[in-house]
Amino acid sequence: MYWQCIYGALRIAVCAVFCYLSVCYANAATISVKLSDGIEVPTIKVDGKIGFDDNKKFKNIATTLSTARVVFNSDGGSAFAGLEIGRLIRSRNFSTHVIERCVSACALAWLGGTKRFMAPAAQIGFHAVYNADTGRETAAANALVGAYLNQIGLADVAVVYITLLQHR
Repeated sequence: MYWQCIYGALRIAVCAVFCYLSVCYANAATISVKLSDGIEVPTIKVDGKIGFDDNKKFKNIATTLSTARVVFNSDGGSAFAGLEIGRLIRSRNFSTHVIERCVSACALAWLGGTKRFMAPAAQIGFHAVYNADTGRETAAANALVGAYLNQIGLADVAVVYITLLQHR
């Protein structure tokens, strides 16, 4: 009983951290799908800042497709939504692509691809999860990012690199 209370309190605290971190990302990304009429795989395009509920919009599209490639162009946004999109991409066995730019929450989602592609001039950037208001890292959110990265099979050295505060 004691551990159930502790576990419940931790779940509430982590959800609160993600909710707080996502308040500043009220804008939502444009998420669209281009269905092909030939052999080409359908394309899901995620363009713009990823909002807290964008994982739900993404799921509504992704679950209707048996296969797809996901093309990102985003400066990031909600870490929670990025992780959820990445998990869904991995579970659906989709490939991920960056032609221009994909940083922060976008880069976390991009890592979910079972095959990941980037154009020669593409920019993909990582940093620790932080509170945009205070500029401080959040340990709980970074722990969840580390767990996600391990779940998708990345080595510990990659987890350390991706969760560093700044990359230049």
